[in-house]
Amino acid sequence: MARLKTVAKVIGGIAFFLFAILAGSLGDKIGRDAVKNFESGYRDGALHEGLKKISDDVNRDLPKIIDRDTRLDTTFISSSPMRLTYSYTLTNHNSKDIDWESTSERKRPLMKETVCHDMKWHIENKVEVAYQFRGKDGVPIGVIVIRPNDCKVTSQ
Repeated sequence: MARLKTVAKVIGGIAFFLFAILAGSLGDKIGRDAVKNFESGYRDGALHEGLKKISDDVNRDLPKIIDRDTRLDTTFISSSPMRLTYSYTLTNHNSKDIDWESTSERKRPLMKETVCHDMKWHIENKVEVAYQFRGKDGVPIGVIVIRPNDCKVTSQ
């Protein structure tokens, strides 16, 4: 009987030891996840503030005529996903007069090239860049979104 009590104490000690190890590793993981989430939130907050500054700086000079058919009216940011949007009006066309499919097919490659080559900071920080268009009647026509995975960022 004494031997059985000793075995029970040893098994209990081993179980406690294993539980302590499991609890410690679980606590470590929870702690690391908490720090990661905090850092991610801090990064997202700083990124949001940076984009807000960019948008505010651009908006100071708007509206602005881009060419004979296009006016940049405003920019704004959104955060799920993180996106900077440029809002344009096609000043010589009503929305119903625009064939959005062919227009977007023509404009998207140029916009992608601009974002991928001239806006690398946005891509590296996983920020989408969107271009939304309205007709001169104020009715939305369409949106072109360039996502970070649309660009191949190469190390230099």
